[in-house]
Amino acid sequence: MQRKLMGIGAGLAAAVGAFVFATPASASLAPPGGDTWDHVFASSDKSATVYVEEHGDVFTLCDTLADGYAAHAEIGWIDPNSLAGKYFDMVVGNYGSCVTSTASQHDIPENGTLVQVSVWGPGNQATSTKYTYNNDH
Repeated sequence: MQRKLMGIGAGLAAAVGAFVFATPASASLAPPGGDTWDHVFASSDKSATVYVEEHGDVFTLCDTLADGYAAHAEIGWIDPNSLAGKYFDMVVGNYGSCVTSTASQHDIPENGTLVQVSVWGPGNQATSTKYTYNNDH
């Protein structure tokens, strides 16, 4: 797996890259915890989905394709105090499985911090689908 930092907006840095092979299959899952998420981001091949609740910095990554391969996400932002790029990875395998990360593992500052979410599914191989949002609550 290779990573390199890239700037987004006013210097948002996030790691990008993944190297996974798969054969796509069709599947659909209901969102974990219902439909109360602030943001829902899917990989271009719909094999991985990240659900975001800004309050509490809750990120849930789900493997949404029954193909035996893992889903991968990276969440990145610029720390407004140190101006350093920060990110964390999430990986989950097995169709229907999810993994969750919260503010107890990381704390993304509010007040409009630009956050980049990169999502890979096995069908994406080395190409991620990138999304951004302002963490304003």
